[in-house]
Parts: sequence; structure tokens; C-alpha cells
Amino acid sequence: MNNLEQDLTERLSFIFDKFKALPSYEGAQKRITFAAQPRKNDTLDKLKSVIEAIKSDVVITSNFGCHSFEIDDVHVTIIYLSEHEDFDFFYQVSSYGINSILGKIIKRANLKLSQDGLFYEEKLSVKNHQSKVGEFLISRSVEKIMNLLKLDYSRFMEGFKTQDELFAFVVKCPYLSTIEFANPTKEHKHSIYEKFQVYLIKNGLDNIKGLKLTFEIVNEFFPEVNFFDEVEKLKEMERRKKEITTKFNGREILDYFKGFDPKKIGISMTYFKLSFGNSEEYKEFVIMHSKEEVLNKFQEVVKF
Repeated sequence: MNNLEQDLTERLSFIFDKFKALPSYEGAQKRITFAAQPRKNDTLDKLKSVIEAIKSDVVITSNFGCHSFEIDDVHVTIIYLSEHEDFDFFYQVSSYGINSILGKIIKRANLKLSQDGLFYEEKLSVKNHQSKVGEFLISRSVEKIMNLLKLDYSRFMEGFKTQDELFAFVVKCPYLSTIEFANPTKEHKHSIYEKFQVYLIKNGLDNIKGLKLTFEIVNEFFPEVNFFDEVEKLKEMERRKKEITTKFNGREILDYFKGFDPKKIGISMTYFKLSFGNSEEYKEFVIMHSKEEVLNKFQEVVKF
């Protein structure tokens, strides 16, 4: 722990129930990131008071659930977790930025890794309407997720002195496809991807396809989740929502009723949905009737 990190930890810990700096590589002293929980109404005022005591001209900026400031050319970020988020999970999965790479590996299996856990997510399979239907939690154990990916959790917990050590650890995952990381024509938004790309090319590891991480493997690893049962529940929700969306949407209204004012689409659709007793009655009506019957009912209710 460098001097500034230790100083900030000692000065700021009293503000939070949990406050901890994410691990960084040796020599990487230009950025410090803290995880904190919870954020209270007076947190910012207390934070400003402490920072001003260290250096009076520091400007604190707030954005997307975090505060940032600079002291002696070191960029400091405090990320706030909400009450429901698991602090220990977030701390581990965010260490060294490994979540960015693991997230891409897991995405190939149509799963989602976030700071809140490993999830299965179902989206609506309709063009221009690919909203989230629902999701369910698979795990908030970094150890289990590492085991799923066949990575050595105990080695991860030892930490990494350099970023190359982290990359050497990650490439041991048999489900890693290095091709998508090492593609020289692809622009990466995250700096860690660019550095990983250089590492893979430099070490001749840029053409590994990787094994397929299947739902069967996930189900076997997490029997307590009833994976396939939960997936089927969301699939059924998706089928119902898809049927509703394809029968009744702005495009269908404009195609069916020539001359309908596009500016009135949003408010008219809302009025129609609210004309039913509740959202379930509306959904049931759309599912149980043909598209023509739904649109004619829409015209009857909206009266145009």
C-alpha cells in the first residue's frame, strides 16, 4: 500500500461501514480506486471536509455512483455500492480489472457477469425491441465462478505484481477465445483489452479458439440454481412478451391505420393499456386475440 492510499484509507474509513482500495500492480501509483458502502446523505460533505484538510484546492466530481478527484497527480475514484450489492464479491471480481476479461469469456455462453453477480439474462428476440425480459442470479461467489472457468482461485487471491502476470493467469482458461481480443481491426473501448491484445500477439497466443462453455456445464456446476427450469420460465416470459410486442406496437398501428398521427402513438398506446384493469388483463387480451382484433379494439378505445 503506497503512502497516499494508506493516508486516504485511514482518513476516510470512518465515513463508511466498508471501505477498501482495490488491488493494483506494483509501480502503478497514478490511480487508486476504492470500493465503499454505504453512501449516506452527508457522505459528500464529510468527504469534502477530509480532502480539503489534505489539500484545499481539490475538486471532487460526481458521476454514475462514484466520486473522483486528483491529489498530487494521482487520480482517486470512490465507487459506491448500493445496499443490496455484495461488497466482498464486488471487491474480488473488480480487482485488477479482471471482471472486464472474465465478462467477455462468460458472454460467449450467453451469461452476464456484473459487479452484482453472475446472471442468466433473457432478452426479447424482436428487431428494434431487444429489451430485457428478465434475469436470475447464478452465483455471487468469485471462487465458484473461477472454478467454473477452470482458473486457480487460490492463485488469484495471491495477487499479481504486474499486468502480464494477470494475463498469464487468464489465458489458462480453456474457454477463452483469444481471437476476439487479438483482432487488430477491432477497436477496444477498455484500455485493459488493448493491453491484453498486445500481450496475446507478443506471446503468440492470438489464435486460440477456446472450448465452448455450455449451459450443461453451468447446470452441472450450480445444481442448486435449477438452471434449466429458471431458463425455461424466462423463455416462456419472452414468448409471451414477443407475441404482445409483435401484435401491438407503433409500427403496426401506423401500417394498419393510414394517416394516424405518429406524434400521438405513445400517449394513445398508454391510454389503451390503462383501459384494462391491470397489466395482466392487457397482456392476456393481446395474447388471446388476433392482431386485427387488438388493433380494432385500440381504435374503439382511443376513438379516432
